[in-house]
Amino acid sequence: MTPQLYALRASARTFLMRYHPMIFTVSILLLLSTAVFSLYLIATMSATASTLSDSTVTGFNQETVDQIKNLHDSAESADKLVFPSPRSNPFVEK
Repeated sequence: MTPQLYALRASARTFLMRYHPMIFTVSILLLLSTAVFSLYLIATMSATASTLSDSTVTGFNQETVDQIKNLHDSAESADKLVFPSPRSNPFVEK
């Protein structure tokens, strides 16, 4: 190797030793900003794309309408609930 290459190698080594924290920080920030921008593009693409098909159901069949009509109103009383008898306490001495 020639002395010029040694000098170039030494200056590159000095540059890297001096500025390696800044180079590392800038490279991490660039990677993060690229990832965020990519996610932003994906989110806006999926939001603008029509996810619903043109054959959306706009009506009900008669069976569904009959089932809805057969539902009872909340004001109507349903069958009385029968609660089971209370359990005995196992910690009470008899």
